[in-house]
Amino acid sequence: MRSIIVNDQKVQVKVDLMDIFYITPASDKNHILKVVTVNGVYEIYNSLTNVEDKLSFIFYRCHRKYIVNLEKIRALDKVNRTIMFLDEAIDTISYSRLKQKELEKLWKQI
Repeated sequence: MRSIIVNDQKVQVKVDLMDIFYITPASDKNHILKVVTVNGVYEIYNSLTNVEDKLSFIFYRCHRKYIVNLEKIRALDKVNRTIMFLDEAIDTISYSRLKQKELEKLWKQI
């Protein structure tokens, strides 16, 4: 899979996987995921588990709420367990303590 179809208002848009920073559930809507990209935030109807199974190796489930694009990570804050992105306009996200070692290993290999 090289792209994903997302919703922008009532229009479907094809987004290149390389443009995605992370994917997370929308807090106010069931079964809706927010796809945070270079060009904005889009929505898809799916579960994190289903999306995770379809994504390439550059994506990693770093927390029960987040799937992150390893190539978009600028830094890992080990004290606060947060991920900072290459684009500083993108909010930091948390990662699980249990996933920390694997996340670091995979990120360093990219």
